[in-house]
Amino acid sequence: MDTLRHYCYSKPLLPDTRYIHLLNGKLDLNGNFYPHKEFCINRLNVWYKPEIWNSGAYYPEKLLTFLLELLTPEDVNTLQEYLGYLLIPSTKGQKMMFIIGQGGEGKSRIAIVLREIFGDNMITGNFQRIENDRFFRYKEYDKKKKAA
Repeated sequence: MDTLRHYCYSKPLLPDTRYIHLLNGKLDLNGNFYPHKEFCINRLNVWYKPEIWNSGAYYPEKLLTFLLELLTPEDVNTLQEYLGYLLIPSTKGQKMMFIIGQGGEGKSRIAIVLREIFGDNMITGNFQRIENDRFFRYKEYDKKKKAA
């Protein structure tokens, strides 16, 4: 068994933290897009459209206005940093965030945008479910197993 283990062993693949790997290529941290794909272990389920910058369909001020209505400027910076950590293969920042506030303020809209980007690789929930449903974590774990 030890011989087989040594024969089959390979070093762990280290992700390249200089690039965000997408379905149709890769994006470096300076915003340059490369339309060729490379083997990686951290590809996002997103098609990047570089022409959006010139098409007039890109409105970052709408998202920023929404975030500034929802959060304080310091919290907007924190959210942007958190989202940046989600895009690169790094564990420098924890991959869990709680957004706490009154109902009807738009917090769940952020989760909807993230769900579109990350699909089933993201878990959403609320404190009541975690507190009252003792099987919540297992159900979410089972959901991830079925999606894989």
